[in-house]
Amino acid sequence: MRNIYLLGFAGCGKSTLGKRIAAQLGYQFLDLDALFEQRYGDISDFFAKEGEMAFRRIETDLLHETATNINTLISTGGGTPCYGDNMKYINDNGFSVYLYLPAKVLADRLKNSHKQRPLLRGQCDLLQYIKQTLPIREMYYRQATLIVSVLDIHTDRVVEQIKQMIV
Repeated sequence: MRNIYLLGFAGCGKSTLGKRIAAQLGYQFLDLDALFEQRYGDISDFFAKEGEMAFRRIETDLLHETATNINTLISTGGGTPCYGDNMKYINDNGFSVYLYLPAKVLADRLKNSHKQRPLLRGQCDLLQYIKQTLPIREMYYRQATLIVSVLDIHTDRVVEQIKQMIV
């Protein structure tokens, strides 16, 4: 079986849904952000000290490490597919799923999130930032093998859609 890569904006549920989907498929679960933090510390602190480009280089290296995984569902960072050749790499090395949510829903979720997200730090108007950023990122996200709206999601439905595509 091929690896599965979950894509989507921060707050769409890549980590939360990813764990459930992986369990139902009998896959390992790997969160690229968590892997980054295991090795390099807090992402927000890293961003502040080293900058976004240093983060993106390491993130790409971590993504490329996933090629050695088998039967793994990988939750990417929200910006991972949008840098370098990462989206091509994802599609060449696995099955990609874009977890879509509208900007307003993302903003509501992120307002209530306890997780610090470096690109959202200091954003006065979170909804406006998402409305500006999401269309740019969607140019990459929409290259996914499968696009799933997770507005009223049931994990079982996503799993069934994935199973139909990877069999």
